[in-house]
Amino acid sequence: MEAVARVGSALPPRSRESVILSEAKNLHCFASELNCRSFASRRMTAAIISVSGGRAVAAGNGNLARRFQAPHLDRLTTIQPLVMPSDLESNLTLKKLREFAPQAVDEVREFRGEITIYIRPEMLIRACEFLRDEPGLSFRFLSDVTAVDLYPNEPRFEVVYHLLSLKNAERLRLKVRTGGENPGVDSLVPVYPCANAFEREVFDLFGIQFAGHPYLRRILMPEDWEGYPLRKDYPTEGYR
Repeated sequence: MEAVARVGSALPPRSRESVILSEAKNLHCFASELNCRSFASRRMTAAIISVSGGRAVAAGNGNLARRFQAPHLDRLTTIQPLVMPSDLESNLTLKKLREFAPQAVDEVREFRGEITIYIRPEMLIRACEFLRDEPGLSFRFLSDVTAVDLYPNEPRFEVVYHLLSLKNAERLRLKVRTGGENPGVDSLVPVYPCANAFEREVFDLFGIQFAGHPYLRRILMPEDWEGYPLRKDYPTEGYR
């Protein structure tokens, strides 16, 4: 089997990454075999990686044009692009989620080929458990949690979750709205344990509470820091 992937400095944004290995652990192995940490940061100049018969060839850059042994690469399936299906009518994830819990979906938006599903706060945990466990979806990896401050609008905050299905090579963005007065949502640590550090960062920088989090303390700023630095109304030079 031969798999060919093109990587380079002109790759599309993160949400449309053009290369994914079928197993997440192989991404690090692949980059290590190339002896080039810039693979992950996409600073490589254009190169073609050809995998066949346990050997790999890198071409298109004089510094990368070398042949080396890579026996584990034979176990990879064909490299597939990460996608975020943009057709609302045929989107399988949205259809199944609405069938499972119609009241969970508050709103759906499409922008530049990407879909964002707004989840009602009280349904967040149930919706994520379904997305994780449903065999046809398998969004088992929470890659990031962040937030957006829409000050002075209300609801002021949007908590943003990026899910990844390695099985289907598909990304999904969820958002949950919460008001500016005592903002908070349920913690996803019981569903995705890796949410622990992500939620602490959002709490630290935005002041959003996560109910049920096992250890919700600041993670970047000192414990006695005043205010939340990524809020729109935070003073440019901090409180004095």
